[in-house]
Amino acid sequence: ITDGVRNIGLLDVNLPSCIRLLSDLSENWTSNYPENISLMFLHSVLKSMLFLSDLFTDELQFEILLQSCLHHYFHHHFDDINSRVYLTLSILKSAAAIQKDIFEIEKMYEVIINGLLSNSPSVSLSSFEGLLFLLRSKHRQCVIPIIPNISSA
Repeated sequence: ITDGVRNIGLLDVNLPSCIRLLSDLSENWTSNYPENISLMFLHSVLKSMLFLSDLFTDELQFEILLQSCLHHYFHHHFDDINSRVYLTLSILKSAAAIQKDIFEIEKMYEVIINGLLSNSPSVSLSSFEGLLFLLRSKHRQCVIPIIPNISSA
């Protein structure tokens, strides 16, 4: 193995190609939720994508994760706490990793506030952790104005 690439016959298997494959599969599996997959399966896909994001090497991968998770967050209602935890953290983590301006900043505010005000300690904690990701990113100036609103809630 050299530079993360292993030559297997005519195939070059490397980290970016594996991440792209798993991202494409996950996007395909979740694109028709709730019609074709169970909530348990969706939970597993969301969890896998969040963990896989630790290996992302390209900003585009974070953008794909962000758009996919925003779609699920705002277009599908989840009664499942675990899915809400992974969605919240995935949205905020991927937003923090993106270097260009985030056009969905109002959506980020909504995700943060909804998470922090949640009755579930797990969702509140994931929102707080995601807020910390954003405060350590280039987007901290966009997030700082909502902190007084959070502390008064």
